[in-house]
Amino acid sequence: MPYLRDFGPEYPPLAIGAGSEPITGALLSLDRLTLWVAFLGGHPYDPADWCSHDYRPWVAIDGDVLEVAIGVARHPEQATAPPNSGCILDGREYLFRLALPTAFTGTTVRDASTALGELWVPDPARVAELGRLPSGWVLVDVHTGRASDPAPHALARTWTPVPGDPSDPNAAIFLTQTVGGAPDDVSSPVVATIDIGGRSVDVLDWGGGGLGAVWQLGDDWLTLVAYLTNLDVESFGTMVGGIAVPSS
Repeated sequence: MPYLRDFGPEYPPLAIGAGSEPITGALLSLDRLTLWVAFLGGHPYDPADWCSHDYRPWVAIDGDVLEVAIGVARHPEQATAPPNSGCILDGREYLFRLALPTAFTGTTVRDASTALGELWVPDPARVAELGRLPSGWVLVDVHTGRASDPAPHALARTWTPVPGDPSDPNAAIFLTQTVGGAPDDVSSPVVATIDIGGRSVDVLDWGGGGLGAVWQLGDDWLTLVAYLTNLDVESFGTMVGGIAVPSS
């Protein structure tokens, strides 16, 4: 499961350099007071583990630009690696929720910890939201990519039960919003057709007990995939119908 942590709204200076991790996704809240950032890292910090890392964020707002970075806090008490030893790079998922010192009303979010530069971050007023999540579910992953990536851009989010909840270990909801073009074609078999706002939407067998749908909402395209115990077409249709965009 991803490692979820909260920080802010104050951020001390942070040395950005060796050990810094590139950000793979970033998302602003509708009130622009919170920024979610996702990245891949190593083992979470353990003083006895010389391969572990204590990842910390750094945030600064400068006019129209929000700079964010993921660095590593150094701990003198951390164990040191013995001679001729190595660490396994296993790419663990992290999602940090960063309270900003003030609402960010600009348009540019930059990854200051790498040379990859500006992140693609959708206008929060354009981001489609699920109408209601199952009780106890949380956002665990965000992926957006870089502003320089070719269009169309896509915001992909994943929700699961609270990490560590053993009641349904395979449960997950995936929502991808494609901006500036249509997503790739999907060849999954159709199991039903539902009516959403006067438009027919196919419900697809996504495999593994999951249901999916791909449809256009406003100028964007949405792909919803859900894996839940006892999920049926009616409840999935309610989930599809509950998705809305704040600005609509």
